Amino acid sequence: AISAIKNHVGDHTIILSALNGISSEGMIGEVYGMDKVLYCVAQGMDGVKAGNQLTYDHMGMLCFGDGEAGVISDKTRAVEAFFEKTQLPHEMETDMMKRLWGKFMMNVGVNQTASVYLCNYGGLQQEGAARETMMAAMREVIPLSEKEGYPLTEEDLSYWLGVLGSLRPEGKPSMQQDMEGGKSTEVELFSGTVLALARKYGLEAPVNQELYKKIKSMEFLD
Repeated sequence: AISAIKNHVGDHTIILSALNGISSEGMIGEVYGMDKVLYCVAQGMDGVKAGNQLTYDHMGMLCFGDGEAGVISDKTRAVEAFFEKTQLPHEMETDMMKRLWGKFMMNVGVNQTASVYLCNYGGLQQEGAARETMMAAMREVIPLSEKEGYPLTEEDLSYWLGVLGSLRPEGKPSMQQDMEGGKSTEVELFSGTVLALARKYGLEAPVNQELYKKIKSMEFLD
């Protein structure tokens, strides 16, 4: 995708990545310059795609902003004006790195656990082994966020559990839908990243290690 947009990037282009994880903005910036990139996460959607049919209760929104906390650049204001004009659900964020890490923490727990347990959001919204695994995987992200300088807390975990609780129980995360469709998954962006950072800082992440192992063994299986 980065190479495919080459002929569409000009002096005034602003790029937002809605890809999950915490690495895509840096990858784009290496090619086109970080001056063309705003940080972004998509959250709150519960769509399920089956064939050419898409069903959802919550459309979700794009949260976006600058990499530096407290800054609202002209690029950010321009994107906000564009989204207002086009009526795209959005939220301008002044601490995007914390939001990015928070969404990463949620994806690490929700997407991977639902894929391994073969459950929908409803299976994670109720007490049980799946929810316990999800929360344990999310908690392994917290010490890594502290090491990276974007510290998350239990309060942040509670916020993202609230986001999960608002989703349609019948909905499924994108990773599970990719797995069911025989596509490669985002496991390297989730537990793959957690494990790499854990090695970097000499920390343990046993829950993500197990999720990584199980998802890699399940990919492309009928």
